[in-house]
Amino acid sequence: MDPTARALTFALTRPETAQSALLAQRGAADPAGLSAVVELLHRPHTAVARLAVEILAEWADPLVSPTLIHALDSPLSTVRMEAIAALSRRGEYPSAELTRRLREDPSWPVRRAALMALTHVNDAWAILYAADDPHWRVRHALLGILTPMTDRKDEIRARLDGPSPRVAGVRRYLDALWKGDWTLDPVTTPSQEWLGYDPDPAVLLRNLETLSPAGCRASLDAIVAYVGHIDERVARRAGEILRRHGESAHLIAALGWLEDPRSNAGAGLESLTTGLDLDRIEDAARQILHDESATPRRLAWAIDQVGKAFPREEVEGRCRTLIADSSLPPVVRAALERFQGVVDKTPKTPKTHPLARAEALTPETAAEILANPDAESSWHVLSTAARMCRVPLWRFEPRPAWEPPPISEEREETLEPTLTAPPHARPLGPSMLVSPVGLSGHYGLPVAGFVAGVEAGINVLFWEPNYATLTNFSSRLSPSTRRGLHFMAGTFEATPKRVRADAERALRHLRIDRLSLFVLYWTRTWDRIDDDLRGVLDDLKREGKVQTNMLSTHDRTLAVEAIAGGYDPVMVRHSAAHRGAERHVFPRAFEAGVSVITFNNTCYGRLLRPRGDRPAPSAADCYRFSLAQPGVSMCLSAPATMEQLADTLAVVRAPTIPAERKEHLIAWGDELYREEKLFRQTIRSR
Repeated sequence: MDPTARALTFALTRPETAQSALLAQRGAADPAGLSAVVELLHRPHTAVARLAVEILAEWADPLVSPTLIHALDSPLSTVRMEAIAALSRRGEYPSAELTRRLREDPSWPVRRAALMALTHVNDAWAILYAADDPHWRVRHALLGILTPMTDRKDEIRARLDGPSPRVAGVRRYLDALWKGDWTLDPVTTPSQEWLGYDPDPAVLLRNLETLSPAGCRASLDAIVAYVGHIDERVARRAGEILRRHGESAHLIAALGWLEDPRSNAGAGLESLTTGLDLDRIEDAARQILHDESATPRRLAWAIDQVGKAFPREEVEGRCRTLIADSSLPPVVRAALERFQGVVDKTPKTPKTHPLARAEALTPETAAEILANPDAESSWHVLSTAARMCRVPLWRFEPRPAWEPPPISEEREETLEPTLTAPPHARPLGPSMLVSPVGLSGHYGLPVAGFVAGVEAGINVLFWEPNYATLTNFSSRLSPSTRRGLHFMAGTFEATPKRVRADAERALRHLRIDRLSLFVLYWTRTWDRIDDDLRGVLDDLKREGKVQTNMLSTHDRTLAVEAIAGGYDPVMVRHSAAHRGAERHVFPRAFEAGVSVITFNNTCYGRLLRPRGDRPAPSAADCYRFSLAQPGVSMCLSAPATMEQLADTLAVVRAPTIPAERKEHLIAWGDELYREEKLFRQTIRSR
């Protein structure tokens, strides 16, 4: 092997140089580089695994496909997502593996990606597993696939059969589209057992964190349900409470979340079981093992504790009885095979795979490799041979070691946009004049888009921590230019420490001294804004770090109460399809002289979809429709491209909407609202 290539592939085995070495491998396609990247992807929890998948997919070699399929089992959801994308770019759609991801993956974006990939498999009715997916976004993606299949609607209805409420909801929604039946079913609201429950996850988390030990012990039965909460912080806290205060019965109840691997319970179960004392594990496992009605994944968990939490011989008889049962589900059978020490000897990789070659080594072949190490392209094979022959691997490390190229010290050039006063400025809050549209960085608008926006007169920029292009834009402005803009950021938190941390993080990332608007996002109950939270908000204003505090909410009653309570501005949802704020919120705001910011004016783009041969409204008219309401000072736009930005800038120049286009939008919105109302009942609520 060429010495340079040898040093480069060895650099892939070192965490500190792996990323730079991967980038240097791009486009190389030499056998040594291929082996090194393949080996890297077989190491668990590799930090650069996602990049390795992306680069590996560019190679044309028989080793690539099995390695990408192996990456579908990565513990990192981002790697699994990239593996599906990489296979799709190569035109490869392994049906069995994709179906397993759809049925079992704990990450809903991965399941949705697997669903979309399965549409490329001929007659892949496996997509219908998504009808029972616990996340509505996966079911929504399935509806997008099934809706155009009107020529097969009878077959689809027949296959969407079963007792699951989610499957029934998908079938009901398709019937509405295909039959025009938009009647709604009676609605029942599920009760919440625990008195500390709050629909706002931040408040629920705070309530769980402030529970006394006695309160924890009194609430254990109800807290089991929060192990699978959609907010990972809530799930982890629930698991921690059960670990500290629960009994075996609570552990067994929480393990019920294992029955659906797609649930959100991974973080909660990890928090519950990590460091759990062996006595409780043993007690729970014994109860499950001797329970004839134990559910499959609970039983598999219990079998896996044998020999770890308690001796094998104490339950050997019971496990042997289970082994003799031929009707056991595969997940239990696999656990019993682990109990027996059965190892699947079926080759999982081609003979040329470095792992297969390492496994096939004998003392003789290992010695031959070490006699001529430069001829071996795989460091995994070489290290295996060294261990087999009791030779230290450092003897074969290349000298000099490969070093990544020096990082350029060049900084991105400073941006110097010419700030323009908003041509149709409106008052916002007690003391601001703003453009009728604020620009959000949610969808990664290029930096050039923010330059064009502020030069056209947009002076409000909406930021969150993952808005990379907006962060880049702000960091490249001069301090004086940043002071000429209004930055808007916020928090989902409910404790003073976390709220302050969110505000100060925004100041650091944006390189500003003061936020013009600090938002309590998605406020659902007044319990969130207790005296302690009000205190930190007042402190942030007094310290000059925030100019105006405000809240956003989907709850119109809460918005009206906020207006009466002196919040100015408030932020609410409004569009041609969701016009309730026109009756309940805007008149109150107008009477009180309170400003309103609206968002979701295009219904996440759904108002912009054509219907048959009828053209859809423009995004610009959707923004204008909201701006035409008395009391509305500004709406938020989140373009992803320069083309979408054009609609936003058109509103800055001309914010009013002609009467005939307004009437068209109302009729268009009524149609969408009818569909979305049933969608919320049949899909979102299940």
